[in-house]
Amino acid sequence: MCLSGYRAIAVRVGVTNLVRTPDAKADAPVCALFRMPALIDIRPVVQILGWLSCSVALALLVPALADYGVGNPDWHAFIVASVLAGFLGVLSVAATRTRETARFDIRQAFLITIFGWIVVALLGAVPFLGLGIGFTDAVFESMSGITTTGSTVLVDLDALPPSILLWRAL
Repeated sequence: MCLSGYRAIAVRVGVTNLVRTPDAKADAPVCALFRMPALIDIRPVVQILGWLSCSVALALLVPALADYGVGNPDWHAFIVASVLAGFLGVLSVAATRTRETARFDIRQAFLITIFGWIVVALLGAVPFLGLGIGFTDAVFESMSGITTTGSTVLVDLDALPPSILLWRAL
């Protein structure tokens, strides 16, 4: 629906107000009701998620070193998970690198928060998958560890390798 004699004024939050203007011409309609919002620049979001993946890769090395130190062969799962997380992180950071300083708006901050939790939970589940735990249980354990709820679907925690216990505690 196009309106004549009105001018669209955008305010900070992106809501459009229509204001009657005395100099508005009747032959210049404004279709403000169907205006598309500005697109989100996802490069800074992907870059921050890449740095977050690199951080998870470094954190995955701690249980790998602990397992290697006690002679447990399960350290391989943590090394594979660390390499995967590091590769995805470096690839994301390198693909979105610019000379400009990144500026974030509220929509990008929400995306970083939402996808940050998802990325960390999925990358944190990879070592559980490497030890033969199912996908759903692995993601549950990972998210439980990240949110520090203490919930678990694993049984006989005392018999688990020290690396898994350490990863659940980190």
